[in-house]
Amino acid sequence: MKNNKWGFINTDGQVSIDLKYDEAGNFSEGKTAVKVSDYTEDGDAWAYIDNDGNIAIDFYPYNASEGRMIGVGEFKDGLAFVLKDLYCIIDSEGNNVFLGDSKFFISAFSYDKELNVIPGYAFTDESMKVRQYGLMGLHGEQRLAPSFDLLGEMNGPYAMVINVENGVERKGIIEIYRR
Repeated sequence: MKNNKWGFINTDGQVSIDLKYDEAGNFSEGKTAVKVSDYTEDGDAWAYIDNDGNIAIDFYPYNASEGRMIGVGEFKDGLAFVLKDLYCIIDSEGNNVFLGDSKFFISAFSYDKELNVIPGYAFTDESMKVRQYGLMGLHGEQRLAPSFDLLGEMNGPYAMVINVENGVERKGIIEIYRR
């Protein structure tokens, strides 16, 4: 960072990508997210650039709603979590893989490709205030019914779960098996 602008240096300490971004992420799978403030009259926008500084996925005004933090994630297995009003998933070309258009909502930026599971939640009441957590697949399909008060990120085939009974937290570990 120099003069409040981010860029990148190579292993020799030389600037390899100009210092012109207001925020920058970490490189993963040959791409990183970069932000330009006031990109349009509507505000900030993020893009993904490649190792040479070329735009790999064009600028988009990723935004946050309902108290969520803006999420423009790193790529893993060709996928990245981003926030387009809801948490979504894009592929390495910037195409939408999951837009939040199922009964499940993404609760953690964690996808296990081998098990095809993402922690998610569903509302169990019409007023959309009571959440129950379970697991969804890459395209929003139910993999584990929403039946927990909290479900943590996957760690291999395991996840911590919590249910509250009479004000007491009951914690446990679940194991997910391949289909």
